[in-house]
Amino acid sequence: MEQMRVSRRFVLMSGVLAPVLPLGFSDQPDRVPREDILKRLAQNVWTSRVFRGISVEVVAARCGYTNEVQREIEKGKHEITLGQLERLANGLNTSAYHLLRRT
Repeated sequence: MEQMRVSRRFVLMSGVLAPVLPLGFSDQPDRVPREDILKRLAQNVWTSRVFRGISVEVVAARCGYTNEVQREIEKGKHEITLGQLERLANGLNTSAYHLLRRT
């Protein structure tokens, strides 16, 4: 088995030398996997929508999404940008924090 050689480069950021890691490596091993965040977002979006008695169609119209995209978000199958997260929070009359928080 061939051993991978990792070379470290450094970059000067704000007067401090910081290591540059190769693609695929992370110095944050405790990061939450993307799938977990999508599941949490999906559950919180669905709960917020149902709690407020709003239909998928109404939320989608408020956010400028199609009904299918809104359903995919609520199933955790559609990744969204921060801008879309903000629109979604506004469409549900809540905050982005509320949609991403752990319950």
